[in-house]
Amino acid sequence: MQLRNASRLLSVSVLSLGGVVYSSSVFAAGFALRDHSASGVGTALASDAVNTFDASGVLSNPAIMSQFKGNHLSLDINYTDANIKASNSTLALYTGAVHPVQGEPSEDNVSDPVTVPSLYGIFQINDDAHVGISFNVPYGTNTEYSNSWTGRYYGTKTDLKTYDIGLHFSYKFTPMFAAGVTLDWQKAKGQLTSAVDTALLTAGALGQAAAGAAASADPAVRARAAAYAAAAVGAQANIGKADSLTTYSGDSTQLAWGLGFLFTPDTTIRVGLSYRGEVKHKAKGDLKWGPENDLATAYLGTLRASGNRQVQNSDDARLDINLPSVTSLGYAQDLSDFTVYGNLTYTNWSTLSELTPKWNGAQSKTDLNWKNSLYVAIGGDYRLAPEWTLRAGVGHDQGVTDEKHRTPRTPDGDRTALSLGASYKVGTLDFSLGVQQLFLPTTHSDLEASAYPDNQARGTFKTTYKINPTIAVVSAGYGF
Repeated sequence: MQLRNASRLLSVSVLSLGGVVYSSSVFAAGFALRDHSASGVGTALASDAVNTFDASGVLSNPAIMSQFKGNHLSLDINYTDANIKASNSTLALYTGAVHPVQGEPSEDNVSDPVTVPSLYGIFQINDDAHVGISFNVPYGTNTEYSNSWTGRYYGTKTDLKTYDIGLHFSYKFTPMFAAGVTLDWQKAKGQLTSAVDTALLTAGALGQAAAGAAASADPAVRARAAAYAAAAVGAQANIGKADSLTTYSGDSTQLAWGLGFLFTPDTTIRVGLSYRGEVKHKAKGDLKWGPENDLATAYLGTLRASGNRQVQNSDDARLDINLPSVTSLGYAQDLSDFTVYGNLTYTNWSTLSELTPKWNGAQSKTDLNWKNSLYVAIGGDYRLAPEWTLRAGVGHDQGVTDEKHRTPRTPDGDRTALSLGASYKVGTLDFSLGVQQLFLPTTHSDLEASAYPDNQARGTFKTTYKINPTIAVVSAGYGF
């Protein structure tokens, strides 16, 4: 009975990488990055789909270009401090008997502050037609736990970025109705790391080998059963002490599209509706193993010597990711020096019901059970003077997961956003600032090893998350 008979255990353990690409971001539910516009953030995104202050509005609805006279450029820079902390972490591996695993129970610096730039341009062709360009990062996250922390089998490092270059076109069909279309080139890149317990893998493989040898009709094979069993006991004693880091690095390029409509029944009211289609990425990359110590190196060598390709490095690891469709409905009404905004944005996160990475002829499923989310926001701006505009807004975003599916890579939860902002115009230049504080309740992970077979090698993991993100976006615009 060879060690390759432990393929099931090997598959699910490697896919402690199962959380690889659905990492959480504090910007919005799931891992969407929506806070690209300083003028939009100032209203808590209540102005999405109807924002005509500067060129950044083209991202939420290409039809808003119909409201611009002349050309406009906008550069926005987002700074986010996620401030994610994990505490009270416990882990028990599922191996028939329960083996507690040692590790750091708390992590105080899970995500470093990040800076995300974006660029937008609107160009008028004639009274009715406009074209636009955009560069932004619509999805992404950056989290990193220590290699010795308790939840390392569910994830240590996640670095995901999706770059998007968009071409936009709008046409005003009547004074009250305009439509727009967006075509995008999108590049997704990711580096994702988790720990795998090679002692656990070896113990499981040797245990199966012992059982198979004992049942063999060949006396010579049966004679090896005791040696396999003794070696399995030895490996079991080292569970939690022989980690190997598995790192996936991959990328994918896809085309995407969107539609937008703008209704202006009079000069004071704007109603916007936009839709972004689902994007199906097929990521390809490498899967590398990095033993943490000599014991892990020895166990990994034993497993590889058996001929099992699942623990070999791979230069053809694949993972399909369906990024969700997004529908946004916005409303704006001018009331003298005030403009009030309202927005509903629905994101179809249920497209990420599971992930099934594939490598070296093996595959493993990770259940996500993500839910669709609805974002609701109200806000407004006040034109204090011809040069100055002040903004404020409040929004609420539904989380996409629950404690039975929330991994260290996805400490997602319901969030409430409070925002303030301001803009200053001088001649053809405008400068804006938007600041947003997000409030999330304390959330928990309660991931059971017995929940489904692919979770067994990851163990039963429990932890508590506290997330207190702050976001600031600055922009500079130029009209000509």
